[in-house]
Amino acid sequence: MKKALRLSLIFYFSTIAPGARAQQPNPATPAPAPASPSPTQKNIEAYLRHLYAFGPDVLLVVGPPKGSPIDGLLETNIDLTIGDNKEAVKLYVSKDGQFLFRGELSDMTKDPLAENRAKIQMNGAPSLGDSKAAVTLVEYSDFECPVCRSLHDVLRGMLPNYASKVRLVFKDFPLEQLHPWARTAAIAGRCAYQQDPNAFW
Repeated sequence: MKKALRLSLIFYFSTIAPGARAQQPNPATPAPAPASPSPTQKNIEAYLRHLYAFGPDVLLVVGPPKGSPIDGLLETNIDLTIGDNKEAVKLYVSKDGQFLFRGELSDMTKDPLAENRAKIQMNGAPSLGDSKAAVTLVEYSDFECPVCRSLHDVLRGMLPNYASKVRLVFKDFPLEQLHPWARTAAIAGRCAYQQDPNAFW
């Protein structure tokens, strides 16, 4: 009986052992070493260190140049660390490595304000005028701000002269650092608007 049990155990482990070994994770392979900086990256770092007198205590990492929307220009990201302060900067370098500049590329074939306009949510906001008007003015205002009040009076006075051409949309912008009751007033105004849109105005 003992001999039969021993043989059965030997058979059992001999059949599951290969599978168990197959399921064991492979030992972790070492991560590949980071690529050495290209001559262009080295030149950019040397130039910036010379230009801004960065010492060895300043960590400056120049990312690999990559294509940009403009032919002949490459873009690269610069990671700068000075003590506890960190900054990421995008720079552009000519493909021949001669010119370097920092700036923002603008495509003049596109509307420069379209992206910002798309972020303005006007659904559910108090408004005056024709919803199909050609011009929409979005007023960001604080009920405690005297300058906001003056501007609002000007806008309200202008609307009758452009009845079907201009629409005015009101957006709350409480300046709580200056006006402690601004948020409370904004909430009260929205409560009035939800009960009766005309009561808001």
